[in-house]
Amino acid sequence: MKSIFHDCKVTVLSQEVADDTLVTFRPVDMAADGGYEGVAFAIGVQEGSIVTTYVAHAQQDTTSGFGTAADLEGTALTFSSITGAKTVLLDIYKPAERWVRPILLVPNTAATVIVSCTAIQYNARQAPATQDATTSGSWTGEFHAQPAEGTP
Repeated sequence: MKSIFHDCKVTVLSQEVADDTLVTFRPVDMAADGGYEGVAFAIGVQEGSIVTTYVAHAQQDTTSGFGTAADLEGTALTFSSITGAKTVLLDIYKPAERWVRPILLVPNTAATVIVSCTAIQYNARQAPATQDATTSGSWTGEFHAQPAEGTP
C-alpha cells in the first residue's frame, strides 16, 4: 500500500533560534531500514517583519561524522523570507554517499529567527519504513485507508 507512512521516513532534524550563522543540520542515513533512494529536506524560517535572503545547500559523506564532507553541486537554493514564515524543499535523489545533510546560511537579520528542518526519506527499498520515535522529534500522525464519511 502506497503512503507516506509506509514508504517514507520522516525525521525532525532541528528547530532552533539562529542569526548570522551557518546552521548545519543533523545528517540522515540513506542506508537505514534497508535504504532510501532520496531525501527531501523541508527547511523553514520563521521571523517577524524582516525580509531577508537565505541560502541552503546539501552535503554528503561516507560517515556520519562528516570528516570529509563534500558539497553537492547545484544544490544551492536561494530564497527570500516573507513576513511570518517561509518553507522550501531541497530534494536530493540518489546521492552517491550514505550520509546526507542540509546546511542553511542565516544572514545577520538584526533579530533572531527560528529555523527548522524536517527530512523526508522516500522510496524505501524495504517497506514499510520504520518511524523511529527517538528521532522523529515533534511530529505525530496516523494512517487511514479508505475512511468512511462520518464523525472524525
